[in-house]
Amino acid sequence: PATVPDVVIGQISYHFGAEYKARPWLPLRAGVVLRRYDPDRLDGQPAIRGIRVSAGASYRWDAVGLLFDGAWAHEHFRYTPLDPSIEIGKSDELTIAIQRLF
Repeated sequence: PATVPDVVIGQISYHFGAEYKARPWLPLRAGVVLRRYDPDRLDGQPAIRGIRVSAGASYRWDAVGLLFDGAWAHEHFRYTPLDPSIEIGKSDELTIAIQRLF
């Protein structure tokens, strides 16, 4: 009989976030994403872990019907802590949006 290889989950991520309305027209947001990537390889490649932190705020200007939104996120990846290697990647993202409300 033929054997079937084990199936291994390749990517896992956990998302946590919250929003707080400092004022009815000013919501503030923050979040964290924890990621793990386990390549299903036989060459000894170590697992990769990453974290992404984000923050954002919106301003709703009802008098002119506009919504201003800004968000920032920072992300970095490294091999698992037992591997002595250094950080393997990082990035920053800034997003600014203006919406016309109808």
